[in-house]
Amino acid sequence: MEQLSRQDPHTVGEFRLLAFLGEGGFGRVYLGRSRSGTLAAVKVAHPHIVADPESRARFEREMTAVRRVSGWYTAALIAGDVHDGRPWFAIEFVPSLSLHQIVARHGPLPPRAVWWIADGIAEALVSIHRAGLLHRDLKPANVLVAPDGVRVIDFGIAKLLDSGSHTRKGAMIGTLGYMPREQLDTRTVRQPGDVYSLAATVLYAATGHPPFTGATWKDVFGQLVAAAPPDLSGLPPEFGELLRACLSHEPERRPSPAEVLTTARQRMRLPPGGDGTAVLPDAVLHALRARRREALALGRGTLGPHGTLPLPEAVRTTPVRRSWRCRLPDTPSAPLVADGVLYVTHAGRQLCAVDVRTKAELWTRPAGCAQPTAPAAAGRLLLVGGARGLLVAHDRDGGERRWSRRLGEETVRRPVVSGGTVYASTGDGLVYALDPADGTTRWRFATGGGAASPVTDDGAGTLWLGDAAGRLHALEAATGRRLWSRAVGGAVESAPAVHGGTVYAGGADMCVHAVDARTGAPRWQHHTGGPVRSSPLAPPGTGTVYAGSTDGGIYALDAAHGGVRWRYRTGGAVRCSPALGGDEGALTLYTGSLDGRLYAMAPDSGVVRWRFRTGGWVTQSPVLAGGYVHVSSQDGHVYALDAAVGAGPEAGA
Repeated sequence: MEQLSRQDPHTVGEFRLLAFLGEGGFGRVYLGRSRSGTLAAVKVAHPHIVADPESRARFEREMTAVRRVSGWYTAALIAGDVHDGRPWFAIEFVPSLSLHQIVARHGPLPPRAVWWIADGIAEALVSIHRAGLLHRDLKPANVLVAPDGVRVIDFGIAKLLDSGSHTRKGAMIGTLGYMPREQLDTRTVRQPGDVYSLAATVLYAATGHPPFTGATWKDVFGQLVAAAPPDLSGLPPEFGELLRACLSHEPERRPSPAEVLTTARQRMRLPPGGDGTAVLPDAVLHALRARRREALALGRGTLGPHGTLPLPEAVRTTPVRRSWRCRLPDTPSAPLVADGVLYVTHAGRQLCAVDVRTKAELWTRPAGCAQPTAPAAAGRLLLVGGARGLLVAHDRDGGERRWSRRLGEETVRRPVVSGGTVYASTGDGLVYALDPADGTTRWRFATGGGAASPVTDDGAGTLWLGDAAGRLHALEAATGRRLWSRAVGGAVESAPAVHGGTVYAGGADMCVHAVDARTGAPRWQHHTGGPVRSSPLAPPGTGTVYAGSTDGGIYALDAAHGGVRWRYRTGGAVRCSPALGGDEGALTLYTGSLDGRLYAMAPDSGVVRWRFRTGGWVTQSPVLAGGYVHVSSQDGHVYALDAAVGAGPEAGA
């Protein structure tokens, strides 16, 4: 990092520029800080780019490419304006060093570190190709290394797979030494070209040199044209077979990025989610920590252990509300809080009621089924679904059973109550509409596609749900008549969210999907790094869709086009739906993770306001009521935490 010069701008868009980070053919890159505290790498176009329509178009294409790509091994787009007098865009800032800097300063890396880097680059390529792009300039200078993983950057010459060439005829694109032979003719470059560049970059990490070297660029060019064998001197034998295949001059002989990823993941001997502190040399880790401290001093903030956004610690003041927890005999469901009472089931087949004011247990009754769901309220009744097709209604005041219905043989998902009707979805793809008074069936709908998700009711006569076959359905709420069905990809396991004429759903295909609520026509999809098994959240008035992914990420997406507004990486998979609450103007987003923590975040920036650690996985969605955020943990407790500061009776440090 360097100080800004007199010629450098001091503000760009909403960002105040703090330091100069580097320069490329299309622009200069700065460390910037937004008004909300987000640190970003801000790329500003060179003055000559502004004057040249073709160069300006390429700068715009780079921003579009960054927006299309997601996943933890690329840097997400935060903001940008290509119509500004000086076009610019901002991506998440990663306190890191490039792979080129690390090897140049510290020498080749040990094999486990090289496999770890290969794993990250391969996963980045999977995301890039899945977004319909080619990178075309993958090299050590474009791979950032941080303790929580690598990031592939610089999409200045990226190309859409289904587009024509953006390069002038006869012009060579890429970096000699890391580009494949077929890239000498840009018209023939496809996905295997990026695999070659991946292997050349991994070779550099392991040996300190690329596949071809020479005294001049003509020497390197000549070896490439002649299809000479790559220089693998100094390469540890365990990499030989993979890199020889990837560096083949015949593109069809190279493995796919997914195959490289599988091999790397098997060889690096690191559990999924493990970070670089276990494999990188001490000298490299020391340099990365110094880089982090430097950014911290300039930004006058802090950076989280997993995310790249500012991460202030919880405010340790005396909470206005005294937090508490209750212990259950077995793993609890998500809680339901109504009229000052907390209701919860647990895996021991019981339904419990606790007075939230006195913290006293009011009653405990048999849930009436195995694997009971979280309870849902229907007037003075509590409804619980469970195994073997059971749906059971209990009295809220004393827990006595009022009625029970068997809806087939498969598990009943958590029921949904809306407009005087109970909706229950089952594991064999059926959806029932029932009278809450006695459980009488009003109508039944068969998805024809395996397990049905819970339904979402817009309150205006339409229901939406998904199924295990990867389809979304819209039904008429009064009759169950199908209005439309639309295939979206992977299984939809949780209820969709609906707002502003758009339906948002997570899928096992690792995507958040947005479709037209009236017709089911696709609007956009955003790829994450893992299956999206929880319901998205689309709060009115925010223009944002929030979703958790099993890649450990919490994503804030633009509701209009699916672009990343921010994202934060927790220490474990996110399998619960986020919740939004607080006073207007001071809203907070809450979500849990399999790292055992509950996170409270600023919804506009992803800045973590506080974190609370439980003693087990947090897989159930948090519930807000009475100034508390209530969350269940697999440590057997339900926690009631002060929603403002999170201070509470921790189960662990």
